[in-house]
Amino acid sequence: MELVETLHKSKIGPYQYAIIAVCTFCAMLDGYDLFVVGLVLPHLPADFATTAEKGYLISSGLVGMGVGAIFLAPIADRVGRKTVFIIGLAVNTTFLIVTALAPNLQTMMVGRFFTGVGVGALTVSIVVLVLEYSPTARRNLVIGIVGIGLPVGNTLAGLFGLTLMSWFGGAWQALFWFGVGLNTLGLILTLAFLPESLTFLAAKNNPDAREKMARIGRRLRLTTEAVTTQTDLTTQTDLASPSRSDRTTGGSPAEDEGSLLGKKFYERTILVCLGYAGVLAGYYLVSTWTPQLIASATGDTQKGAVTTTILSVGTVAGSILFGLVGLRVVSSRICWTALLISVAGVIGFAVTMRGALLGLLFAGLVGIAVFMAVSSFSSMAPTMYPPLLRAKGYGAMVGFGRAGAILSPVAAGYALNYLTPGQLYLVATVPLLIAAVAGFRLWIITRAQFTAELHVARRIVSPSGAPDKGDNIAVVD
Repeated sequence: MELVETLHKSKIGPYQYAIIAVCTFCAMLDGYDLFVVGLVLPHLPADFATTAEKGYLISSGLVGMGVGAIFLAPIADRVGRKTVFIIGLAVNTTFLIVTALAPNLQTMMVGRFFTGVGVGALTVSIVVLVLEYSPTARRNLVIGIVGIGLPVGNTLAGLFGLTLMSWFGGAWQALFWFGVGLNTLGLILTLAFLPESLTFLAAKNNPDAREKMARIGRRLRLTTEAVTTQTDLTTQTDLASPSRSDRTTGGSPAEDEGSLLGKKFYERTILVCLGYAGVLAGYYLVSTWTPQLIASATGDTQKGAVTTTILSVGTVAGSILFGLVGLRVVSSRICWTALLISVAGVIGFAVTMRGALLGLLFAGLVGIAVFMAVSSFSSMAPTMYPPLLRAKGYGAMVGFGRAGAILSPVAAGYALNYLTPGQLYLVATVPLLIAAVAGFRLWIITRAQFTAELHVARRIVSPSGAPDKGDNIAVVD
C-alpha cells in the first residue's frame, strides 16, 4: 500500500501525464462514436431504413452503452482496469467494422449495439483508471482534462465528418472506417503506455501483483521527495473505506463492501444513479431537440444549428472550468451548485430563445453548468467505493445514466404533441432539479470526508521543502 499512498500524495509526473493523455484520447473516441451515427443517418440509402427505424438505430447504440457499463465494466474489479480497457477498445473496433460492412439495417443495429457495449465498458475504465493514477489534490483537474475528450470527439466528427465522406465519394461507410482507424490507434497506445491500476494491484496483493507494482513504481519514478510530509492521507482513508464503527458494530463490512446496495453503500448508489440519470436526461432532451425546437419556434433552421454549436462549446468550457474550480472546491458541492445554475439557464433560454444574443448566452451557460455537473459525478462516484467495487459502482451510475439519455428524447417527442417548445424546455428542468436534490444529499453525506481528503492532499511540498503555492488557497466544502 505504501506505493499507492506515495502516488496519491505526489505531484503529477511525466508517466502520469502520458496516462492522462491516452485516457483523454480514448474519451475522444467515445465522443466521436456518439456523434457519428447521427451524421450518417441522412446519407443512408432511401430504402435502408425508415425514419422510425433510424431512431431505433440510434437507440441501439445507447442501449449497448448501458449494457456495457452495467455488465461488462464491473469485470474490471476482478480482472483489472487495463484488461477491460483493452476489451472495450477491441469490441468497439470489431463492431465498427461490422457496422461499416453492414448490408442492411438489422446488421447495422447489431453492430451499433455491440459498439455501444464496448464504449460503455471503455467509458467506465477510462475514469476509474485515470482517477487511480491521479494525485488526490489534482483529481478534479484530471477529470476535467479527460472530460474534454468527449465534446472534442463530438466536435471533430461534426467539423470533419462531411469532408471525410466527400474524399470517398460520399460513402457513409468512410466515417466508420475512420473510427476503426482511431480505435486501432487507441488500442496500440493502450498496450504501449497504460499500466494496470496500482490501486487494483494493491487490493489483489499477491506475488504477481507486487512484482507488477514494483515495475510500475519505477516507471512512475516515485520517490520519497515527491511525497507530502503529511502522513494521515492513505488509501485506507478513501471515502469508501470502512470505519472502525463499521468493523465493530452492526452488519458485516465484508458483505457491505461486496454490494452496491449493502448497508454501507446503498444510499450513495441510489443517489448517484438517480442524479446522473437526471442530469443526462435533462441534457439530452435539450441537446437533441434544440435544432428542431428552435426551428419550430422561429422558423430559422440555421439558428437551431448555431444554438446547438454554442451548447457544445459550453460543454468543453464546463469541463475545463470544473477542473479549475475543483482544485479548491469539493466535487459534491460543485455538482448541486452547477445543476441549480443549469436549471436557471434552461428557464432563461426558454424565455429568450427567440432572441439573438441573449438566447445564445443562456445556451452556453446551460452547456457549461450541465457538463460541470457531469464531471462532478464522474469525479466523486468512483472514490465513494472501495477499489474492488469501484468499476461496478461507477458502471452502475453510467448505465442508469444512459437510461435517462435514451428515454428523455423519446418522451419529449410525445410531449411535443401537447406542449410548445418553450414549455418543453421548462419540463427539461424537472430531471435537472431531481439531480440537484440527489447531488445536494450526496454533498451532505460526503462533505466532511471529501473536504478532509482534499485538505490533506493539497499540503504537498516541493523537493526543496517549500510549500506548494496552491496551499495558500482554502478548500471550500
